[in-house]
Amino acid sequence: LDTIYIIFQFEYFEYDRGGFCCNITLGYAILLEKKSRLLNIADFFFLGCVFIMTIYHLIIFSLRRKDKSTFFLALFCLGIGLLYALTNSDFSNFFEFSYSYKTLLKYLSLPFCLMYIGYFSFVYNLFPKEFTKIGLGIVLLICLPNYLFCFVNFQTAMNLEQYFRFFRMLTLIYSFVIIVIAVIKKRENAILFLIGLSIILVGAVIDILIQMNILNMPSPFQIGVLGLFLIQAFIVDRRFSMAFHRNEKLMDELAFMNENLEKIVIKRTETIEKQNETLTQLNRTKDRLFAIIGHDLRSPLGSIEGITTVFDSLVKQKKYDRLIQVSEQVEILVKRMSLILDNLLKWSFIQTKQIAFNPQKLIIHDSINSVIDFLMPSADFKQIIIVNLIPNNTTITADENLIKTIFRNLISNAIKFSKINGKIEIYSEQTETDLKIMVKDY
Repeated sequence: LDTIYIIFQFEYFEYDRGGFCCNITLGYAILLEKKSRLLNIADFFFLGCVFIMTIYHLIIFSLRRKDKSTFFLALFCLGIGLLYALTNSDFSNFFEFSYSYKTLLKYLSLPFCLMYIGYFSFVYNLFPKEFTKIGLGIVLLICLPNYLFCFVNFQTAMNLEQYFRFFRMLTLIYSFVIIVIAVIKKRENAILFLIGLSIILVGAVIDILIQMNILNMPSPFQIGVLGLFLIQAFIVDRRFSMAFHRNEKLMDELAFMNENLEKIVIKRTETIEKQNETLTQLNRTKDRLFAIIGHDLRSPLGSIEGITTVFDSLVKQKKYDRLIQVSEQVEILVKRMSLILDNLLKWSFIQTKQIAFNPQKLIIHDSINSVIDFLMPSADFKQIIIVNLIPNNTTITADENLIKTIFRNLISNAIKFSKINGKIEIYSEQTETDLKIMVKDY
């Protein structure tokens, strides 16, 4: 017999274009049955893994509902499982399900909806800064209506399927771009997610090439899906573990705080006491500053006040030469008041530790002479003679500004409490270790 005729009869089609969607295998019945059983075992193992992953992620979500990524990953797993179960003829034959191709397409709408909602919502929860709520809403608006429309008007939905398939492809590409951007920005788990997605995409491409008879090999799609699920499960478990670790760390810190609360309170109390001491010292410095301002400025202000009373009489008497002298004295007093304020400002900086103490060797006779020159207008007004009896070669180590401030106070006091035509003497006594300086008035 030269020719063998093989006739095939189909009850219904699973392939939307008609005919066979894969190669036909011929051989002995025993071998074919054995191969079929192995394929069935692999299919049921795959479905079992998918549904176990679904239940696993639902349990994790029930333990920590604040993180919704586990719930959306469970929806994605459930959609994959239902899709594979409905499109696998061996599975439907095992449970004795019977439905038409049109009914099958309607049934497929549900797992596709679960897949898209679960996948894109999961991506949004992982990378909310890259995949915004607006982007999520647009993606779901593009993907879901076509599937849901199958239950309303099946024929119209099928006519629009090719257009919606194009839009769905764009949304998947968009999600891939989002993940790549997250990898570039070094977001947590972005690299793992990209690896898992790449695995399933490669598996899907190879599966399409097998169906087009370009490749002749077992489909790796199931392995790709399981690889994606394992990586996503690792991502979720890692986030769950990190959250648990952070919680443990916070608990340890809280326990440490409770154990050391008394020490912390004591330490903070000491800090507050030091701050109070600083504030008290600042208030004292402020009071001293006001007192010094009142003391140092009263004398030149009094001199200016006395001089101004002379102006009228000098003008009426037309003693213009004397008037010029008085005005020069007023100018000198004003300049010296400005210098006093400048020195007081420096002193206040020293008191508040905003300026460094700067001791240096000084010829004390010269320093006191500069103070006498500063206060001479006040002394001349009362016709008081000031005599500096300190030796010219006497030196001390001190801050010049502070020393001048001290002697300005002492000599101005002596001028204030001396009578007209009085005398003030400044002299010193040297001991082995110290130099005593005295301001004497009568």
